[in-house]
Amino acid sequence: MSIDAALLTSLSGPAGRLAQAAAEKLASMGRLERIDAGTTIMRAGDQATRFHILLAGRLQLLLPHPRPVVIQTLREGDLAGISWFRPPYRWQWDVVSIGPVTTASFDAFEVGTACEADFDFREAIVELVLAEVYQRLGATRLQLIDIYEAVRT
Repeated sequence: MSIDAALLTSLSGPAGRLAQAAAEKLASMGRLERIDAGTTIMRAGDQATRFHILLAGRLQLLLPHPRPVVIQTLREGDLAGISWFRPPYRWQWDVVSIGPVTTASFDAFEVGTACEADFDFREAIVELVLAEVYQRLGATRLQLIDIYEAVRT
């Protein structure tokens, strides 16, 4: 099932800030994906071939370990999977759905090829990925402050 560009631009988070032309081009490459609760959609170390923009539900980023550790929870509008964008093109975390999830799913090679052919589209995708990285960095800082405060008291 195809993706509507208006759906992408209506989201909160980095995807909602895509310019109309970039949203239309990206949407034309996407497909709607429904994911069951508890499904692992990315495994640390596997090749990064797809990425997702979360449309509904939540995903958890997990540090792979005998007892997995939740690193972050992704919500509507967040980008799941940024490892496709830069070498070594391997997932850094496990990503697991919490409850049923709907995403816009994209083939990384197709999007990468479109970026090489269209400078403006590439700039929009770079901005999308950087905005997600910046958002996650801010969330990580808050987690570190919480941990520091818990240890101090």
